[in-house]
Amino acid sequence: MIKKITMQQAIFMLSNLQKKEAKLKQQFYGSCRDIPLKKDGESVVSQELVEKNIDRFKEYKILLKDIVNLKKAIHAGNNKVVYEGKTLNELLIEAKMGRQYLSLLEVMIHDSRISLEPNLGVIEYGNPNIEMFEEEIESLDLENKLNELSQLIEKLNTEVEIEVDLEE
Repeated sequence: MIKKITMQQAIFMLSNLQKKEAKLKQQFYGSCRDIPLKKDGESVVSQELVEKNIDRFKEYKILLKDIVNLKKAIHAGNNKVVYEGKTLNELLIEAKMGRQYLSLLEVMIHDSRISLEPNLGVIEYGNPNIEMFEEEIESLDLENKLNELSQLIEKLNTEVEIEVDLEE
């Protein structure tokens, strides 16, 4: 069935389905692996377990199809939406790379320690370029720009509708 939903709803639904998929996979593994099949040549497998596994397997296949369809629709939506000449996908990449860059700078600033070294005394370890990294964060106003970019992405995700073929 084709459903028209916002990107935000699709992302939320995808997250929930992926959690459900992981749980179902664990249940499936637990009920299909290393199960006693015969004792003294006689089957000891219950028909109820066999039928339950068949149902789980069918549910799992439907779940995977929905996950694939949601991912495809989200991907298409991310490439369809354009804001100030950039696709939503490009904005997402900028946000991700910006967060990684900010994280690196923050690690470089806060990475220090003091150690008592034999025959040397108290040694302080750290980055001699802390000021450079602090200035980089401040001059680029990275944290605020990343927050604004994340808010823009969230706003676009609530406004943009996509069509998804879902079984569930």
